[in-house]
Amino acid sequence: MNTRRSSVGVGVVDGKLYAVGGYDGASRQCLSTVEEYDPVADQWCYVADMSTRRSGAGVGVLSGQLYAAGGHDGPLVRKSVEVYDPTTNSWRLVCDMNMCRRNAGTGVCAINGLLYVIGGDDGSCNLSSVEYYNPAIDKWSLIPTNMSNGRSYAGVAVVDKPL
Repeated sequence: MNTRRSSVGVGVVDGKLYAVGGYDGASRQCLSTVEEYDPVADQWCYVADMSTRRSGAGVGVLSGQLYAAGGHDGPLVRKSVEVYDPTTNSWRLVCDMNMCRRNAGTGVCAINGLLYVIGGDDGSCNLSSVEYYNPAIDKWSLIPTNMSNGRSYAGVAVVDKPL
């Protein structure tokens, strides 16, 4: 990559890998920059920056677009969410999550047209809540039942189960 990154969010859209935000240990800054890796060209390039710095953002892909949810910029934990459209190389803000979250890790997944964010932390404790985004109405909703334990950096996978 062009910039070193830790606590970076990653997602794949149309066969290209995106490295979203993160933290640059050299400058000690959270990042708003985003890089795209094209495996055919074997090359990293910068794409449009997010509107805000996000380290530890939850990143997920829904309908060919890349979402960056929450994260932090130093002590400020965010509940804001941005979506990247690769066809226009632009980010736009969508509705905020209900809770500030960082370090949801790979705890972001798309199921049946909705984007889910699982756990993370709010800067003081791990979260047991789960919320989902409905792009048709630009709204985040909390699932009524929490996980039994708060989890940060959770890993999540979606498996198609035959009926």
